[in-house]
Amino acid sequence: METFVEVPDGVKADVKEKKVIISGPNGTLEKDFDDPRFNHFIKIESDGKKITVTSTGERRKLGSLAGSITAHVRNMVTGVTKGYKRRGSC
Repeated sequence: METFVEVPDGVKADVKEKKVIISGPNGTLEKDFDDPRFNHFIKIESDGKKITVTSTGERRKLGSLAGSITAHVRNMVTGVTKGYKRRGSC
């Protein structure tokens, strides 16, 4: 399974092994997706305009993990471009 996130103009994306660093107008976010249970089955790559998450195994759990990582990266891109505003009484 292969999923990807488009990187918009004005946003810089770096991938170093399993660590994703996203920089944009509202700051920098980084997250390490290193997990020894799945290191050999999940691959994260960037070509500057797109971040690709690939699961090399056939198990359903690996596809779910690839989708979760993609969702995290997508939310990181949103955070450095639009930002987030907390609502509620918490």
